[in-house]
Amino acid sequence: MLDRNLIGKEVLSRQAEVERGAILRFVEASGDGRPDEVVAGPGGGHARLQAPPAFAMTLGIGERIFEMLQVDPRLILLGEQSIDLACDIHAGDRLRVSTSVKDIYERLGTTGMMSFMVIEDEGRSNDGALVFRMRRTFIARTRPERAPPREA
Repeated sequence: MLDRNLIGKEVLSRQAEVERGAILRFVEASGDGRPDEVVAGPGGGHARLQAPPAFAMTLGIGERIFEMLQVDPRLILLGEQSIDLACDIHAGDRLRVSTSVKDIYERLGTTGMMSFMVIEDEGRSNDGALVFRMRRTFIARTRPERAPPREA
């Protein structure tokens, strides 16, 4: 069972800079179309590359959460994911990304007990404005029991 004392706690906070190359690699790998190449900067200044909405997934904590929760990532399934964007993300943006545990619970499945972890990543601009909120539900399966070897 996962530590239910983590519910409601921020487990990681970090500064993330959105890199142009990371956006382009994401677009190429995901086939998520071509990002808008020219977006006017503040006051009509320099152009900045706009990231597709799903790019926010790359700014979250990723698999590091499993290390922190001491869960074998080979036993994890992604049950659900949602991303809410409050504004566009552009190359050069600097965001404060925080990760918190929203819920931990267990359910009995056909293969045994399963632990569910609801994790939320939130990205905010340097002035504190919300940029994105991503919520994921991970399912941790129990390690299957191995049958003892048969004697010949």
